[in-house]
Formats: sequence, structure tokens, C-alpha cells
Amino acid sequence: MAKDLFIVRHAHAEFSRLGDFFSPLSEIGQMAAKESAAALANYATPPQAIVCSPAIRALTTAEIFAATWGLDNSIIKTDKRIYDLLYIDKFADVLLEHFPRQQQIVLIGHNPSMSMLYYSCTTLEGENKVPVAMTPASMVHLHFDDATDWRWESISKASSYREIYPAIPHG
Repeated sequence: MAKDLFIVRHAHAEFSRLGDFFSPLSEIGQMAAKESAAALANYATPPQAIVCSPAIRALTTAEIFAATWGLDNSIIKTDKRIYDLLYIDKFADVLLEHFPRQQQIVLIGHNPSMSMLYYSCTTLEGENKVPVAMTPASMVHLHFDDATDWRWESISKASSYREIYPAIPHG
């Protein structure tokens, strides 16, 4: 059974005196999130779930994605682990816990963990690939042909991947 994961880095945020967690999207970030969401809507069917960090900038990005598909915000699940995670295999735990049966999920989070997840799932063993930093509002589609569930063993290597929006600069 195939699974599809869309990794999204939250859109550009402004500084908040309340702290990093409370940084809102900038005007540019709001526009970029709308463009990114529209690109995904033109590329894929609406997701079965959106999971994101509860940080304001990630949650707002998720709400823009849901609105683009005409979906209610109830499709969005927040999980603080996404804000705090440094170990990329733990993302699988979040997906498995909240969405054991869903086939298509949008994951919205922060760098460096979104970039690390993308890099890890698309690098073949022994391949000398330069890690890329996902820019704000960028998105990657990871497809897993033989994933039976969201355990890390099932999704650690994508069968195929595609950078959807915007083009991610490769150094």
C-alpha cells in the first residue's frame, strides 16, 4: 500500500517579543503560504490530514493550506513534538500515533528538521548528496510505494520525491 507525505516548511515569519513560538507569519509569508498551498492543490488531491507544530507560524501556514482546499480547520492536528524534534525518525511516531490509516498527509514544521527529514528520506545509502535547506513555504512530496504504515522502517526511504514549491536552491 502506498503512502504520500508532503513536507512543508512554514512560511516566512516576523519577530515576536513573546518568543520564537509566537512569531506570526509576515505579509510575505502569508502570500508565500497561499502560493505554496495553491501549488499543492494543483498537484494533488486534498490530504486526509494536516499535522503541524503548534507554533503560530506553522499553525497559520496549516490553516492557509486547509482553506485553499476548502477544508475545515478540524483536519489540522498540532503536536508539540514537531516544534521540538531533532531526531527525524521520531516524526514517524507522530504520524503513526495520530494517523495510522491515512495514506496522504501534509506535515508542516521547522528547519532544520524539515530539511533533515527530506534529506534523509531521499538519500540512498552510500550516496554523497549535499543536504539542502528548505526555504520558507517550500514543499516536497515524498512517495513510499511499499509503506504499510507510518513506522520509520516503512518510510525512511522514499520510492520517489518531487520538489513542488518553490524551487529549492541546491548549492
